[in-house]
This record gives sequence, C-alpha cells and structure tokens, in this order.
Amino acid sequence: NNMTALLKPIQHKNWRMAFITADHGDHDRSHPTRSEKWQDYKGTIPRFGQFMPLEKKGKISDEKILDKEKNNYQTIFKNTLTREFPNDCSLPPFCHKHNEQPLRALKSAIERSKSDPIHREFFQPNTDTIAIIITDEDERRQDIQNATTATEVLQTYNSKFKGQKKRLFGFSISIQDAKCLHKESDTGWLSFGASPAAYGQVVARLADITGGKNISLCEKDYSASLQDISDRTKRLIHSVTLREMFYIPETVQITLTPKQAHISWKLYGRSILFSGDLLLNTKVSVSYEYEY
Repeated sequence: NNMTALLKPIQHKNWRMAFITADHGDHDRSHPTRSEKWQDYKGTIPRFGQFMPLEKKGKISDEKILDKEKNNYQTIFKNTLTREFPNDCSLPPFCHKHNEQPLRALKSAIERSKSDPIHREFFQPNTDTIAIIITDEDERRQDIQNATTATEVLQTYNSKFKGQKKRLFGFSISIQDAKCLHKESDTGWLSFGASPAAYGQVVARLADITGGKNISLCEKDYSASLQDISDRTKRLIHSVTLREMFYIPETVQITLTPKQAHISWKLYGRSILFSGDLLLNTKVSVSYEYEY
C-alpha cells in the first residue's frame, strides 16, 4: 500500500517498469541448518537478474513489463510487489534464501540486455533507468567480502550502453539508522530462522554515486519520499554528468555563459544539479581533476 505512492508523480509520464528479486542464486557460505552441510547455494529457483512475471489478483501473467497502457496497472503493481501471508512462493515476488543480492541481480539484469529479448525491449536507447532497491538487509550481508559493489553496477551499465544516451539513477528504501535497525530486528521472525536485519550500507552506495537518495525503510508513509524521487530524477535528467567516475570533488568548477548569478549548483554523485532552469543556449563549462 505504501509503495503505490510511487505511481502518482509518474502518471502523466512515459514510463515502463520491471521487477527483479534479490535472490540472484550465487554461491552462499552462510550458516546452514542442522540438516544441511556447508554447500554452494544455487537458490530455491535462481533468478539471475531475470524480470519477474507480472501478477494480478493471484494470477501470473505472461508479461514482464508494466506500463500505464495496461488496464488496472495500479492493481498489477501492488499485486506483483505483495507477498501474501502465509507466503505463497508460487507467486511474485516469490520466496528465496537469506543471501540477498539486489546489486548483483541488478547487474545481471543489465547484462541480459544483450541476450534476452525482454530485457532488450526494456532497456531501450535514449531512456534513463531508475533503480529502486527495497531491502531490510544489505548486499550479500553474510559474505560481505564477495558482495557486488555499486561501482561495478554502474560500470556495467555504462559499458553495456556505451554510445547510447542512457543514465542510471539509484535509490534505496533500506535501514539507515539505529532506531530502524532495532525495530526491524525485533520482529519475532528470528525464531523461524530468518536472517536479522542490517544497515543497507553497500546498497546505499548506488544512490551516492548516481545522485539518488536513500530512504528509511521504517518511514510510516513513503509518499513524500517517493515524490522526492520523482522531483530529483527530473532535475537529474537535466543535469550535467561528469565523465570520470573517480573525480576529486573539491576540484570541480562550473562556469555558465552567459553568467547567471541566481543559479547555484550541487554535486550528487557524478551529477551536477542546478538550482533552477538555465537560460536557453547556456554554455556549461566543467573542469575537474580525477584519479587514475
């Protein structure tokens, strides 16, 4: 119910949406149950970044891409995201093991754009991609040294779509503070063998380097934050993106021609956002140093 607020600010935009689970299916060396031995985990049904089928009122569709042209797209959005209780693992978003890897799954979804027709249809040229990760854990929390990083995801995106006018913006709805961590850890689910909650530190890095935002999972109402995602994304689309990923922030300098004293700018990841609309035909000159 809380996530449906995402649809309101984009209702008049040209958008398409796909869903993936955090169950990538990569190896897991986490603690086994008493009946299991240490083993490489391949997932209950490994998804490897595949788009999930859409669901409407308990029925799975053959389609995997949602847009506003579909009848009752609001219902489809909600049903696809919702896991009923008790868990029905045969319906989206399905059930998976405890080794959540949303960044690895996102990276695989991007890589599939060259081989999978559905993914190729979704990642069209000259369209930006907004990734929203929802998690109460972190990337490969039980095996953090092998976790996929946000930098790897961004590098894969830029490599796969090189020469296309496409940019990736990351957002997360995750645990960002001690109060939320305590609340999510104290749910009683541990008695059923569920993994404890964790700060979304690795996941949050994608927002940091792309100009996105990290939202607290414990917010009672996501409406304002989801509206902010829309507002910030609109500004990012009209922003300037630094070419080099490993730039030195304090060396960035911006010059506008003609000069516009009322315009200020701020750096979000590699994106430069301006405080207002620039005059038509404004020349934006950017200089900065970066590390090899």
